[in-house]
Amino acid sequence: MALKYGFNLWKYSENDEFWQKKYEKLNEREKDFYHRILPLLMYVVEINHLSKATIPVIVMRYKLVPILSEKDSKRVITEEYLERFIGFETNVKTVTDKEFFQKIERTNLQKSTIKSRSQIEQEFFNYLKEVHDKGKIATASACKEK
Repeated sequence: MALKYGFNLWKYSENDEFWQKKYEKLNEREKDFYHRILPLLMYVVEINHLSKATIPVIVMRYKLVPILSEKDSKRVITEEYLERFIGFETNVKTVTDKEFFQKIERTNLQKSTIKSRSQIEQEFFNYLKEVHDKGKIATASACKEK
């Protein structure tokens, strides 16, 4: 199945003009990210939409399976940068945190640097606590909410 992506991909309404204008406001670098990196990012982290609730989960999952150089990751895979793309959707199947962690364990990505499940879970929940303490509410189940 082909990877489909876009702003407000599955909700056709009179707001289509809003999403078109949002895309047109992106600069060339952001449009390049929109077409080349963001769909792949969503595929790798297995979340199908970008919202305030899913951004912390996307950032955390990305840290476990990076697809960009460290320099590029620090520049674009941040909560602040991803907020520009709220409303972005793909046809990727969203999986729970438990399913995501199991897949990492099962496939042994980056064998030399793979962390144990308990390390990954502890790091993830520490991150969520940090986000929550900053006043940005995020939960492990946020990726299922829109």
